Formats: sequence, structure tokens, C-alpha cells
Amino acid sequence: MSSLLRLGNDHLMLPDGLTYRSDFLTFDEEGSLLELLDRAAFEPIVMRGVTARRSGLRFGSEVPEWLKPVRERAASFARVRESALVQALVQKYPPGAPIGWHLDYFSYGIVIGVSIGADARMRFR
Repeated sequence: MSSLLRLGNDHLMLPDGLTYRSDFLTFDEEGSLLELLDRAAFEPIVMRGVTARRSGLRFGSEVPEWLKPVRERAASFARVRESALVQALVQKYPPGAPIGWHLDYFSYGIVIGVSIGADARMRFR
């Protein structure tokens, strides 16, 4: 069953399974994460032999201390145990880098996206 999202005077239909929370992180929490990420050593992402304009950090079930509160809140938000979130991927998109149409892999069951640092328009199919 789809749900409605209200943005200003607009009501938008969300795809099944999608939930949106504009207040997932506070302004201060977002700022602290951005400061930590500014010091992180992001790795290039290469797909089919081509280096993407974005870069990333990958973590398995053991995430760094600074990411644990985000995973804890994400698990609570999704109503699952933290252990159900088996991987964390942090992607950095510089200005002008596109986020092309894609399908997140279902092999892990749950995908939770937390976007910080800038507004972005998302289109779901």
C-alpha cells in the first residue's frame, strides 16, 4: 500500500515500501557527521572499468563508532534489530555528480538511505 508525503501544499504518492523522514537527523547531528566525513579517506568507485565521479566508504557488520548511532536509529526506524543491517555504504557525490537510475540490491533485505549535506531531487519508479 502506498503512502502520501506532504511537501508544502503538495501531496505526493510514495512507492510501496518507501518511508520518508525529514527529521531523521537533527541539524547538529548532520553537521557533526559532515565534519567527520570531511576527514574520511573515500575510495574511488569503479563500475565496469569506469571510475565514477562519486566515491565511497564501505563497512561490514562492524561499523566505526561515529556511524553506530546512525545505524542504531536506522534500525529503530525500520523496526529491525541492528544486526539485521549487515552493511553500511557511505557515498560522496561532488557537485554535479549524477545519481543515475538504479535498483538497490535486495540481497540484504533492507535498504535504508540517509542523505545529508545537500538537498537532492529523487525520482522513484
